[in-house]
Amino acid sequence: MRKNKLLIIALVLCVRLYGQDSLKTQRLEEIVVSSSRLEQKILDVPRSIFVIDRNTIEQSAFNSVGELISHQRGLFVVGGGQTPGTNQSVFMRGMNSNQVAVLIDGVRIYDPSSPNSAIDLSEISTANVERIEILHGGHSTMYGGAAIGGVINIITRKNGDAGVSGVLSLQGGALGGKAYSMNGQADVRYQTGHGLYVNGSLFHQNVNGLDASAKRTEGFTTRDRDGFVKTDVSVATGLTKKNLDFRIGYRRSSQDADIDGGAFRDDDNNKLKFSRNFFDYNFSYAVSPLWKFTLLGSYSNSKRINTNDSSLVNANGATDQTYFKGNYFGNLNTHELQAAYTTDKLTATIGVGVNREEMNFNTFVFLGGDFPFSSETNYDSIQSSATTTYAFAQANYRLGQFGVEGGARLSHHSLFGNVLTVEANPYLKIGQGLAYASVSSAFNAPSLYQLYDPQRGNRQLDAEQSLSIELGYKHQFKAGHYITASAFRNEVDNAIEYVYLWTAGKPVDDLGFGDYEGDTYLNIASLSTWGGELEAYWELGDKLSILGHLSLLSGEISARPSDINAEATRGNQVQLYSYGTFLSSNFETEKLSRRPASSSFVQLNWKPISQLSISPTLRYVASRPDVAYDFTLGPFGALGNVNVDSYYLFGLQIGWQNSRLFNATFRVENVFDEQYAEIAGFNTRGRAFYLKLTHRF
Repeated sequence: MRKNKLLIIALVLCVRLYGQDSLKTQRLEEIVVSSSRLEQKILDVPRSIFVIDRNTIEQSAFNSVGELISHQRGLFVVGGGQTPGTNQSVFMRGMNSNQVAVLIDGVRIYDPSSPNSAIDLSEISTANVERIEILHGGHSTMYGGAAIGGVINIITRKNGDAGVSGVLSLQGGALGGKAYSMNGQADVRYQTGHGLYVNGSLFHQNVNGLDASAKRTEGFTTRDRDGFVKTDVSVATGLTKKNLDFRIGYRRSSQDADIDGGAFRDDDNNKLKFSRNFFDYNFSYAVSPLWKFTLLGSYSNSKRINTNDSSLVNANGATDQTYFKGNYFGNLNTHELQAAYTTDKLTATIGVGVNREEMNFNTFVFLGGDFPFSSETNYDSIQSSATTTYAFAQANYRLGQFGVEGGARLSHHSLFGNVLTVEANPYLKIGQGLAYASVSSAFNAPSLYQLYDPQRGNRQLDAEQSLSIELGYKHQFKAGHYITASAFRNEVDNAIEYVYLWTAGKPVDDLGFGDYEGDTYLNIASLSTWGGELEAYWELGDKLSILGHLSLLSGEISARPSDINAEATRGNQVQLYSYGTFLSSNFETEKLSRRPASSSFVQLNWKPISQLSISPTLRYVASRPDVAYDFTLGPFGALGNVNVDSYYLFGLQIGWQNSRLFNATFRVENVFDEQYAEIAGFNTRGRAFYLKLTHRF
């Protein structure tokens, strides 16, 4: 009954706190860098796309890109509502976090030292971000690997008005009544009258955190609060002229998190430090009104240090007498040359590029007790790296109201060879509307860990490959209203799964520890997802507007014994670790872990006076499967399914802007203190209050 009342209240009052001006920038006539990497209006892009603009980012009280996009349509971010410092992973259209490409200024960024190469979005603060473009569906033709579920392109700030300008902000928060968060940010820009500019940004956050892991049983372990400290620094300089645009930048991200050992595993001495140095450049020159050439690229190095000292296991002071330290290093090096050709009817982009990734790590573990044991692993001699070279072309031809966009990319990976991806997007403009269809393929390369790990790596792995089909319609009304609708289906083949290997020919029920033959990764699964998305925005006069979105998702995962690589498994039996199933017959499941079957939100924005905006928001996430270790699944156990309940979250923001130079934002997260979980085994923040003061100069 309480949830039903909440829904009724929210449908009547539900508001989003961004001022009326910022809501207007969400209209479909907004200019974006689209899937063709050329500036287009959203209404003209024959794919599903939306943009989070600068005003929205500044007026929000979110600190990381992960937190920000977790409140956006069509995305589910695990970690966005948990203890700050928790890993933030995005799921889009049913695809896993490593199947969504994240870019900064058009160049992909990820963590090559992690097991699946996915980036932790808590790494990227909102400092110095101009806008975020989110493209749904397969986009490997233009953006390369991992762009199976979609693309998140983070655009940083560049030139502005002549002189000195900037933004200063200070924010404080109370989380769940048991923790606090303080952060400050400074963005400063100087530009001459001749187009030369310098930008600098500093962000610092300090959180006295909540207890990240949920309790399994009373008194199972001691409990502690998990803190988080983060500092981001960035600087960029560039020159903007009529035909010339040049920029070079540097960003350093560093964070220190006190994290728990895993689901239901409180750990008072488990620490994770992370840092990344990111250098990037972009040089564009228009040689004529028709031709423009761009050279862009980046180099980054990252370092993760995970330390787990002897930890308390009960209130009597007993410890587990173990020590672990792991050092993980990753390097990324990407360079790309593009040429763009533009006429009234035709726009085309061609390009070539190279991406090199490297990773290295070493670990040390000590087990105390009556029989002490230590082990050290050093992967310095493995030379774990991969190079991908590629060439692509994409064109958009318009003939009256009809048009077609299409392209292809050929990628060559140094281990598994060539991958060809293509796309074709016909579309038809109908007045202020656009009807479109899209067929696109995409790929995701195996991670360096999956390829090279001495114990379980498999250098015979191939790329995951997908085919996406989308039908959609967008309509912009003259009064500013709009509606978008899309239906999609994704098919992923060669999906990589982690597996246990067991002695061949022995009945599963008779297997014991002595029958274990190792573990590895295999291209063994297929993933199918299908669903739809509907969004509408309506202005109810000058002071009131409403925005609503609905996402629906279904899918299944399957695997067949006939697809087993006998050479990689040495003929042994295969157990799918993520499902606990022994692959002696065809396997199918409709349980997509951590991907809700439906999600929605309703937002209203009310401006009773020009300086004030008041905004409640309702979000709904359906129940979804998750995984938890089940000791009954085989001799070692494996991951079994558990259910995570659905939830409604009601939020409220109030914004005050007495001039262009100053505004204040007050936000209440989870107003009714709903008890919910994003994934099994971890706590969320509960009711939280934030106050943010911003000054522009």
